[in-house]
Amino acid sequence: STSLEQNSVGERSEFFWCDSSLYLLFELEIHKIGERIGVLFCLCLLCLSLSWLHLVKWYSASLLWLLTLRTELLVHRALRAVSWLHGAHSCIKWATLRLTWYRR
Repeated sequence: STSLEQNSVGERSEFFWCDSSLYLLFELEIHKIGERIGVLFCLCLLCLSLSWLHLVKWYSASLLWLLTLRTELLVHRALRAVSWLHGAHSCIKWATLRLTWYRR
């Protein structure tokens, strides 16, 4: 019975060693999978941040383009108004010169 107990204890210790090595191997594999998931998560975050930056860049460029277009439109209108005022001033000046010439 002593040899049986030793044998069973020996088997148990061997089984325990096998179990612990499998556990360590399993833990190492889980750690590797966790690292891979972490790397993939970081890559996804990087891609999302780059796409977000691209979206912000596109939005700001579009907004800048619209502001530039709006500014150009306002400048064009202002120049047209100045031109119209200059033309009106020239017409008024010409008319007053004609009136003074006719009065003489």
